[in-house]
Parts: sequence; structure tokens; C-alpha cells
Amino acid sequence: MDILRLTANPFYLVFSENAVSQEGLAYTAYGIEARDEQGILCRLRDIAPRREPLFFLAERMNRGGMSLLHFKEVVMDFLLE
Repeated sequence: MDILRLTANPFYLVFSENAVSQEGLAYTAYGIEARDEQGILCRLRDIAPRREPLFFLAERMNRGGMSLLHFKEVVMDFLLE
């Protein structure tokens, strides 16, 4: 990631992917990715078992124009709630 892309205004989207638990059970994992016009800047995987809470978090981050520099910190705070 270059400095110019870090200073760009990213937008945040929820994504899903297939995952396997430590017990070997398949499940759908949800995460959030930061993107700009050029593509994915950062991706945090397997944050929550449901899409809805992450959708509202991504919506708030987009509405607030959140910088990529705070992405991981905000998601960690969300997980501690």
C-alpha cells in the first residue's frame, strides 16, 4: 500500500466467505473490507457470524468518512462491545 492510497477516502463494505471452524464445521464468515477506486486496501476477515451488525458498522464508517488509519481500531472496539 502506498502513501497516496492511505490518504485516499476509502469506503467500507461487508463481505462473506466460506470458512471451517477448528472442529471442522463449515460456516459463513463475515468481514469488512476497505476499498477505493483502485480496489481493496485492507480486509478484516471472520469478524462476526451475522451480516447485519457489520452492515451497520460499515454504514457508520462510510457516513463518517472514516480514515483507513482507524479501520482496525474501530473494528476492535466493535468486537469489545
